Amino acid sequence: MLLTQGRLLLEAWLSVLEDPDPPESMLCACGAQARYQFRREAALLTVLCRVTYERAYYPCPECHGGPALCINNWGLQPGPTSA
Repeated sequence: MLLTQGRLLLEAWLSVLEDPDPPESMLCACGAQARYQFRREAALLTVLCRVTYERAYYPCPECHGGPALCINNWGLQPGPTSA
């Protein structure tokens, strides 16, 4: 029960931190400009559980990766385990 409550609280916190009006474009690590497309689901694997939330999606036209505000602003990266 505590794990469920913790997961829900972390998901709500990540949703509040996500910018409701994301910038139109961002600079990718490869140096190209990535343009905002839409919000998509991301997942974090924490030491306690898997947490999902929505984040702004910026596909890069050059490297086909893409920057994410959560990575740049909070140091979080969807997928890998985060503490």
